[in-house]
Amino acid sequence: PDTETLVDAILPFARATAERLGECRILDLGTGTGAIALALLDAVPAAIATGVDISEGALAKAAENARDLGLGGRFKALHSNWFEKVSGSYHVIASNPPYIPSREIGNL
Repeated sequence: PDTETLVDAILPFARATAERLGECRILDLGTGTGAIALALLDAVPAAIATGVDISEGALAKAAENARDLGLGGRFKALHSNWFEKVSGSYHVIASNPPYIPSREIGNL
């Protein structure tokens, strides 16, 4: 539900930006499987997104999901530690990193 809530909160701004400017550039930090970026791309046809993750496996899955959804041409997977290799400007910067309770960190 947190991811869906985040997407729902971003959508009005992303749609308005795309309508006003003809595009909306989205950066999804910690993209994982690409759920946030791909949901936004699906809902905003004039949007493009860069999904950033430190995990190459997660990025491969995000790119596969983008292709499977017909969004591959508007999604770029970027292997980076947060903003380290990010360049350019974005209208939307989103992130919903996994939450790990403090008491569980020692068990990782």
